[in-house]
Amino acid sequence: MREAHDEARVQFERLRLSTTSLQVQEEARYALRYGYGLLRQLEGLPPREDEIEPSALDQLEDHLVRLFVEVRQELGIPRPHHVLSERAFFEKISPTAAID
Repeated sequence: MREAHDEARVQFERLRLSTTSLQVQEEARYALRYGYGLLRQLEGLPPREDEIEPSALDQLEDHLVRLFVEVRQELGIPRPHHVLSERAFFEKISPTAAID
């Protein structure tokens, strides 16, 4: 998980260099923050104050979806808001899978 976070940090810096949208950069930074919060919890550390409710995992998911929407808008992709979230996918296969 630590290696994945380190790679995500590198990709975030690349994104900052290649996008003109501050909203893309902001959503990517939030996703990175909550990904790190999830990593901290997996390492046994308590959640940070802003990661209790909603959880770091929920906030990571929310900001990733927002990031995808913002990137799709910047790229001019039609219907940029049509992004399937992981949560919605799991709810589709099993309502209880989304919370497991």
